[in-house]
Formats: sequence, C-alpha cells, structure tokens
Amino acid sequence: MANANHNIQFDGATIVTTLTNSSLLTDYVLCEFHSKRIIGLSIYKKNVSERKRCIINQLLQLCHGNRCIIIQLLHLDAIPDSLRNILSDRSIRFIGMDGSQDIARLDRDYGLKCWFAHELLPPAEEFFGGARLLPSFQKIAGFSIEELDQVNSQSDWSANILINDQIKVATMNAYICFKMGYMMFG
Repeated sequence: MANANHNIQFDGATIVTTLTNSSLLTDYVLCEFHSKRIIGLSIYKKNVSERKRCIINQLLQLCHGNRCIIIQLLHLDAIPDSLRNILSDRSIRFIGMDGSQDIARLDRDYGLKCWFAHELLPPAEEFFGGARLLPSFQKIAGFSIEELDQVNSQSDWSANILINDQIKVATMNAYICFKMGYMMFG
C-alpha cells in the first residue's frame, strides 16, 4: 500500500514520513504544516523523453522539523486544495536544492504555484564558508555517496510502492533542505 507512515532514523532524530498518493491523507498531513514559516522542499523528477528533454515531477517531498510527507504526484488521485494553498502561501519559505526549475515544472505539470522558494546551495555555501555540504549530510544520514548515487540512479521513483531506501533518501533530501533553511533563515 502506498499510503503509510515510516519512521526514518538519522541525525539523532526520528523523522515521521508519510508516503501517499491520496488527496485526503495529503490534506490531513498538511494540516500539521499550516502556520510553519520554513519548509524543506525536494522533488524527484524523470526524463520521460530524451529527444524532447521532457521532464516530469514524480514525487514532492515537504519537511518541517521531524515531520515529512512524500506525495506521489504521478499517482495522486486529485490535487488537494491544501497542497495548492500551502505552496502559494507567501509567508512560507520553501527551501530546495533546485528550487526555481522544480517550481516551474510543478506549475507546468500540475498547475501548482509556489511563490516563495529559495535555492539552497548558493546561500548555504556562503553561510558555511564554501564548505562542501553534500558529503557531510550524506554521512549524517548514514549513506555513503556511492550508496546514495545507487539509490537515486537505480530506483524507479515512479513506482506505486517505494522501497525503504527510497523513502529514507527522499526523506533525507527534504529534511536537509529544512534543516539548512532553518539554520540560515530560522
């Protein structure tokens, strides 16, 4: 079943992650995100046509503190108003790795508009004095760079049911975006 909670352990914390393709469950979980000011945002995408370089977003991960949601956009039964509302809330800073391109594709593919997204890497590198961020966060998450690359490149992110390593990596990406955003803007 695609709609389930998972307890993901890393960074000394338990992150409760909901994996869902249900608009009702998305509504329920996003109630917990209401009135938050910083939310980590990560998106998995796939080239669906190499010739046309057409990319479609498959998963949307949102994280605040120890609470994450992975929304399976390809399998979602309907786009809930709660998702539209939270993404368009101008009082929330969404922090992501590749924010502007991902946000543009969310609008193109699903009609979801996000007004206040920040690219994580440039300000984070400046904030941390140019330090390479990815290796240190991968170490925190308990994955080596090679393991992360393997999960990322060899996984079918469009599958209706994701394996535990996929859920952990997807959670980690959104959690890192939140954590870094909170450190810089919180």
